[in-house]
Amino acid sequence: MSTQERFDVILLDYRLPDLDGLAVLRQLRSGDFADVAVVMLSSIEDDAIADQCFEAGAQDFMLKSEVNGRRLLRAVRQAKQRYEIERALHQSHDQLRILAERDPLTGLSNRRGFDLALKSSIAQAKRNSESIAIILIDLDDFKNVNDTLGHEAGDKLLIELSVRLREAVRDSDFICRLGGDEFLVLATCIHQEEQIAQFVERLNTALNRSVKINGSEILATASIGVAFLGQRAE
Repeated sequence: MSTQERFDVILLDYRLPDLDGLAVLRQLRSGDFADVAVVMLSSIEDDAIADQCFEAGAQDFMLKSEVNGRRLLRAVRQAKQRYEIERALHQSHDQLRILAERDPLTGLSNRRGFDLALKSSIAQAKRNSESIAIILIDLDDFKNVNDTLGHEAGDKLLIELSVRLREAVRDSDFICRLGGDEFLVLATCIHQEEQIAQFVERLNTALNRSVKINGSEILATASIGVAFLGQRAE
């Protein structure tokens, strides 16, 4: 089948002359036809086979002996409807997962998202014999901003600083708002400690510029700490 063609439904035989129908179904679900409903056809009435087909991604399972124009049309219609429902549920699940891993104020990752990224980065650093570094950024006197200018001004400051942090890090790095006025940066692919010193200086420079909020100039400063994980950088 050409990847340029689009289909509403694919009818797939469980027993193909030179291929396994389940294997083909799994290929469809992982390739260019992942977004097409599939009706499996079989000459064998077996609940275990039907379950395998559904688990592999089919939307319906029909016996060849029961196929006629009316039943096939109904099966195709129902398969399309089931696929749309499955896709909507999948999208909803993805959206909930994103919300669960994001800080709603800044759009940065939250603690849960950071934990997931950290586990993955540790495993990769071990495989590649590299170091990673966790950089904790704690804003100085942030409570004073909230107390004197209000929480809305404090939120605006956090949003602006999160934008600056995004611009200062590399594509391979990961930023998290830990909570309150604390941020975490996960720096990967570290080979020398002087890389971190330069990186911290860049973060400091990005933060230590005045921010104008509601007519007031705010100069943000931060306390920054670094911890190495994995192979110690030299």
